[in-house]
Amino acid sequence: MGYLQVSHAFPTGAPFTMKQLWCIIIGLALLSSACAKEQSVRIQCELSVAKSLRAAQPAELVFTLTNAGDDVVQVLNWQTPFEGIKAPMFTVERDGVEVEYRGPMLKRGSPRKEDYLTLKPGERRQVKINLSDAWSVDAPGDYTVTYSAHLFDVIAGLASAPRGLDELQEVTPSCNTVAFTRMR
Repeated sequence: MGYLQVSHAFPTGAPFTMKQLWCIIIGLALLSSACAKEQSVRIQCELSVAKSLRAAQPAELVFTLTNAGDDVVQVLNWQTPFEGIKAPMFTVERDGVEVEYRGPMLKRGSPRKEDYLTLKPGERRQVKINLSDAWSVDAPGDYTVTYSAHLFDVIAGLASAPRGLDELQEVTPSCNTVAFTRMR
C-alpha cells in the first residue's frame, strides 16, 4: 500500500497510510459530532411575578425551565427553586439597592439521582416560591429579581445521573429579569 506524505500539515514529515488518514478523519468526525451534541443543550429560564403587590400580599415568583434542545436532559436541581430556597440563587434589589439574602446555605456532598429532574425536548417545568422566605421584600418600593445562579449539571441524551462532583457540567441558562412594585 502506498504512503501519502503530508509534511506541510505535520512538521515531522511522518508518512501516513491511507488507512491511518481515514482513521484520523473518522475520529475527528466522531469528535465533532460529540461536541455538537454537547452544544445542543439549550435550557431556557423564565421568571414571572405580579407587577404590583399590596402590603400583605406574598411575593410569589414563578420559575420555569424549558428544554429547548433536541434531547432529553437531566438537570441537577441544586440552586434552583425546584429544591426550595437553599442558597442565594436570585439577586433581589429594592430601589436599586441589593436586598440581603437571609435564607439557608447548604454544604453539599455528591449529587444523588433524585436531585435531578428530567425534561423531554420542549418540556417546561414550573415551580412557585415566596421570595419573602429568604429576602426582605415587604417594604414598599420597586423591586427587580434576577436568577443569578447557574445549573450545576445538565446531562443530555442517554448518559445517566448522577455524576461525580468532578464531572459536573455547568450550564448558565438565559433568563429574564422581573420587576414588581410593593405598595404601602
